[in-house]
Amino acid sequence: MKRRAFAIVTAALVLGLMPGSAIAGGGGDQSAAAHDLKIGGPRTFAQTVTVGVTGQLTGVDLYLFETNPAKMTASILLLDRVTRLPIGSAKASATVTVADVGWYHFEFATPVSFIKGGRFAIVFSITGWGVAYASLGSYPNGQALEKGSAWDTLPGKPNLAFAFATWVTPAPNPTAQPIPTPTPAPKATPAPVATKTPAATQASAEPSPSAAVASPSTSASASTNPTSSESDPEGKTGDSGGSPILIIAAVIAALALVAIVGACGFALGRRRK
Repeated sequence: MKRRAFAIVTAALVLGLMPGSAIAGGGGDQSAAAHDLKIGGPRTFAQTVTVGVTGQLTGVDLYLFETNPAKMTASILLLDRVTRLPIGSAKASATVTVADVGWYHFEFATPVSFIKGGRFAIVFSITGWGVAYASLGSYPNGQALEKGSAWDTLPGKPNLAFAFATWVTPAPNPTAQPIPTPTPAPKATPAPVATKTPAATQASAEPSPSAAVASPSTSASASTNPTSSESDPEGKTGDSGGSPILIIAAVIAALALVAIVGACGFALGRRRK
């Protein structure tokens, strides 16, 4: 019986040191569980975080204490890319009542999506009767900040980190989708290409210069023709040799005349005898 009671007490102590979400189970990402320093309020603090798992941030845990029960709100703000300080409005918020020392879980009604390597800040405030627990050098991927006139590290504690834990639902691995085979576009009918007509064909298609202009040989023969008036120094025209028909007729007439004369001579000679 004593052993059983001892086991129950031991289990209760172990669970009390664990974040509330760990008791609920599953989804832990970043954390800084050590809490050997107590930082009192009233103050507004922030803990910067580097995301380790791509997915949806569903909640955070903080190790806190309030002497008098008080409502406390934890919000998620993005960080400026240059200064890495909280900026803008809250992306998610949740409120719980803190009444004793221990882990308190802040569950967000609407989770916030982050990718691995992204950064954000957990911003919360405590009252003058409250305490936030922290430790030095327990979280190398972020730091504790305090809001004054501007955000800054806590005086004398540059490597401080508040005790916290983040809970993320990992994003499912993307399912490989088959790559559709592109439908080939219809080939365009090429436009007819104008072909150049060979020089020989063009020459045959064009009218011959001789059809309109007299050939040099014709011109030359015309200029040397003796029947041309330009070649007759006396201005005479006509054929110097006469027509062949006239010549033949003249020859026949001459022969006929000779024959008649001869016949007449022959007749006169017979009479004289």
